[in-house]
Amino acid sequence: MLIFRLLFALMLTFSILPGIAAAGPQVFMPDEDPYYTPYDQRACLSLGSDAYAVMGLRYDNGFTICIPVLSTYFEVKNIFVSAPRSGGQLPARQWPSGADESLRVPGYTGPSMHWCGPNAYMTAYDVPNNTFTCVEIGKELPFARNPSPDPNWQPLSEVYVDGPGGTQALYPVPVDGTPTHVCRDGYVLMGMHQDANIFLCGLLFFNDS
Repeated sequence: MLIFRLLFALMLTFSILPGIAAAGPQVFMPDEDPYYTPYDQRACLSLGSDAYAVMGLRYDNGFTICIPVLSTYFEVKNIFVSAPRSGGQLPARQWPSGADESLRVPGYTGPSMHWCGPNAYMTAYDVPNNTFTCVEIGKELPFARNPSPDPNWQPLSEVYVDGPGGTQALYPVPVDGTPTHVCRDGYVLMGMHQDANIFLCGLLFFNDS
């Protein structure tokens, strides 16, 4: 696997989306490096209960950044598809209206977006059909990638919104220095609004930095 390094850029703050957080400092991906899926592949690797997570994407060139997530990291409760309802109605899972107060972003006034719901991350997506494959997880297991010192810590219990001009990574493939919209280090996609280029990112791996 090629070794990729994340180079985070400072985020532009838009008045129409005041709840979108600014990007963090430049950091490197710890432990395990993300990889990309090439053209026309929208699904991250899934082998049994080992379902890699979507960390970022560039839909215009089919460039999806995936990060390894093994079943030894978390209790895997369910793998399911979240899609629009019959008659072309929006998916039932909508953020922030369908989210608990603890999973909302204060000050956010942007559009509602499709998400996997609480405690679930995206492992695949189909943008034209607004359909996600989601993995619902429970508690962190002893063999997690970066175990939290707090036994009560719950993965995906902390979220933020990353929008246009937000966190970027420069990858050597498919073209050297390709800028790709990603979530911050340790975060993965729980939902997105593709047309607005907005990600809902949840903290999957405890970060003590």
